[in-house]
Parts: sequence; structure tokens; C-alpha cells
Amino acid sequence: VAGGRIDWSAEWIQRINDYVRNGGTLVVNAAQIKNLPEPYLGVRLLNDTGEAYNARCLSPNEEPQDLKGQVFRYEKVELKGAAPFITVPTGNPLVTINKVGKGSVIFVAVPDLLGEDERVVPFAAHMLAHVFADASPVKVTGDVEYLINRTATGWIVTLLNNNGVYKTQQGMAQVDRSAYVTATISGPKIQSASEWTSDTTLQINNGSISVPIAPGGVAIVEIK
Repeated sequence: VAGGRIDWSAEWIQRINDYVRNGGTLVVNAAQIKNLPEPYLGVRLLNDTGEAYNARCLSPNEEPQDLKGQVFRYEKVELKGAAPFITVPTGNPLVTINKVGKGSVIFVAVPDLLGEDERVVPFAAHMLAHVFADASPVKVTGDVEYLINRTATGWIVTLLNNNGVYKTQQGMAQVDRSAYVTATISGPKIQSASEWTSDTTLQINNGSISVPIAPGGVAIVEIK
């Protein structure tokens, strides 16, 4: 995932081209494509901009997502080999995927991934979640936030349940004790799993682990 505004040199263009053709994934946005060849991106900029506040993910078999947020401006593009992945409701592409060799170039039409309020637009976070999910052999499902860290022997997955805790301006926080969430961690080669906060061994069923988390609670799972 490229960061900042980059003036790509010929040497770096060759390096990222080799990286993608050998199976890598490159994510760039409209503020980062100076000197990158059009066939590499799979889109042609039309020198025109659009404005929106909502987006639609075209990923197959995915439940409808709420991707609306602040107003943002995007570069209008013509597809030149790339496939749309996220669009505005009217159909204009916001995120495209272009297959290059064994890998992919993902282009985001919003410069710097920022809306008019200088904050990251919701659909960009959704797109990155797709990219990172494919990069990790560990998959987490459930209404939780999570962090995945690699260790010398496996993975550490930190799970956070943000449901059921309501903080007021004054007084104690109110907790809905029934707002438990069950997160599922799955992967093809899980041999053992333990939860650090309770110091318990977790049962593995068909390559997946179920972890109940209390309202406002945290679970830290070590996977080997």
C-alpha cells in the first residue's frame, strides 16, 4: 500500500512492476499515479471529477454494506482493462482491480483516500479490509474489531467487543450485560489455540475457533 505523494522513478516503476507480476498486490490512489503507465493501472483518467458521499461494493456473495460517510471528490476514469470493485451508486468506479501477471494493481480514484473533511472515507477502509484479509491466512468473522500479529510460531489475534457499553457525559458508564459477541477465527493450518486473558485452551472445530467476548471485553488468542 503506497503512502504519500510519490514521484515514481523509472527504477521504482520497474521494481513494483516486477513485484506485481510475480504475485504481489499494489494499492495506489489518484494522487500517486504520476509516471505510472496507463496499461499498468488499467484505467484512463478523464480529467474530470465527481462528488459523492456513498459507495457500493461489488464483491460477490457479500452482504450489503453501509459505506456512506462524508462528502468526497473522485477522479472520473475510463476502464482500460481493469474491473470495478467499488463504485458510487450511479456506477462510476471508485476502486478498480487490474490483473498484471500473477498479481494485481488496485487503483482508488479518491486522492489520498480522504474526503472533503480530510478524513479517510469509509469505502477506503472497507477496500483495505478486503486487501488485508487476502494477505493473512487467519480470518476473523463476527461483530468485533481485531488485530492480527505474526509470531515466530504462529499468530496472535486480539479481539475487541465494542457493543453494550454506553458512556454518558456524567456518571458511570451503562453496560448491557447481554451484549455478548461470538467471534470466529478460522484458518487452514490451526493446530492449537489458547486465550491469554483467561489462560484457557480453545477447542478447534473444522479448522475454526469460537470465542465469546463480554460487552466491552477483550480476548487475546494465540494460534499455532
